[in-house]
Amino acid sequence: MYSIGYNAGLISDGDVLSLAQGLILKGGNLYDSANGARHRLSRSARYVIVPLIQPISWQDMRKVLQQKFLPTESIRRVFNFLDGIGGLVIKRSWTGLVADQYYRINVKLHLVSINKPAIRYSGDIRGGIRAITAGMNSLVGLMILSAFFGYGANISLATVLLIPPVFYLCLLLSTLCHEMVHLYMVNNSRKWGLYIPVFLRRGARIGVLHRGMDEVAELSSAFLGPIVGVAMASCFICLSLIDQLWFSWLIAVSVAIFHLISWLPNFSDGQIIWQAIKERVYATASKNKINY
Repeated sequence: MYSIGYNAGLISDGDVLSLAQGLILKGGNLYDSANGARHRLSRSARYVIVPLIQPISWQDMRKVLQQKFLPTESIRRVFNFLDGIGGLVIKRSWTGLVADQYYRINVKLHLVSINKPAIRYSGDIRGGIRAITAGMNSLVGLMILSAFFGYGANISLATVLLIPPVFYLCLLLSTLCHEMVHLYMVNNSRKWGLYIPVFLRRGARIGVLHRGMDEVAELSSAFLGPIVGVAMASCFICLSLIDQLWFSWLIAVSVAIFHLISWLPNFSDGQIIWQAIKERVYATASKNKINY
């Protein structure tokens, strides 16, 4: 096993690595077609990235890197950089998957924070579904726990069995609508040009990686995304009230609150909105300032 970076985790000889979609290596620069970024590479970074243009096993890549006599720390820095932009794809073998999970659990047991690797998905509805379902895997335990508490509260078995699928379906559809609003606004922005947006997932957090939009489109996207997510969750709320299913109502309300949390400053939608408010307040204060 080999550590390729703090967040990227461990890797075994049977694992296959490659550059993520949207990344293009030209000369000494790495271009990102999703957001138009250009990353200037050092010579050692280029030596690490060139083999990743085509899928390559870690065993073969390690041999290539050994011929370049690159320091281990330099290799890890490049992998950490790629992980930071969601630029590294790792198809792990079962051995590599188990080892990586053990590594992450061990780090967390020592009370050290570690991020999930960033993963890209195609910027369409199929990619959105894949990103959301993968992000929801971490919530399966919560769904099962909800059903367990429901069973302990003397709820009928049929109702208990309905809790996980209702929770899953409500969260999946509402989040998909939320993210597709962002994608629609990006694709229709005047500054979008030829850049191809992608979905970016890190753990349970999902967003759209894209070229900068004009201020109105960006602000509209930040407002409308959560609103549409809440609207979809509200459909489940109405259905639960009609059928008098209190557990379904509680789940749908929780999902609606989850979308509204996106407006907090800790999240990308909230950052855009609060930044716009700060700029508006500052502009108003500057306009009303009296100079003596």
